[in-house]
Amino acid sequence: MTQTSKPHHQHWLVCESGHRWRQSVVRMASDWLSSQDSLALRSLLASEVVFSTSRLPSGVLLWEFDAASSAPAIQAIGSMSVDRDRWLQIVAVDRLSHRDRCAVSEMGVAAVIRHPEDLPRLSRMISGHFARVRRLLH
Repeated sequence: MTQTSKPHHQHWLVCESGHRWRQSVVRMASDWLSSQDSLALRSLLASEVVFSTSRLPSGVLLWEFDAASSAPAIQAIGSMSVDRDRWLQIVAVDRLSHRDRCAVSEMGVAAVIRHPEDLPRLSRMISGHFARVRRLLH
């Protein structure tokens, strides 16, 4: 492989209570992966996000909110707001209060979705993020 066609890892960090969102990312990754890209997917806790993102160049953070996880996740999202250029943040939640919706949007969350089936409508945004980051890194 030449230096210009060096493979690029598209890092996804998924914070969720189960596996539903992680499985959806795997199923839909072909929509936004180019032939030179590979998916690097990791599930983690909100408390692990800042450490994990500091060790990776860029990617997508997908947060699942539920009654137990929304407060720690919002706090972690706030700490990630300085890395908006490197990390595209998506919140997955059934219902989000108006106050919390305003809070996460002010912190740089790119999208709020409700169902895994909503991920395909974000394909252009996700592909654009990885293309922009690739240009910045090379």
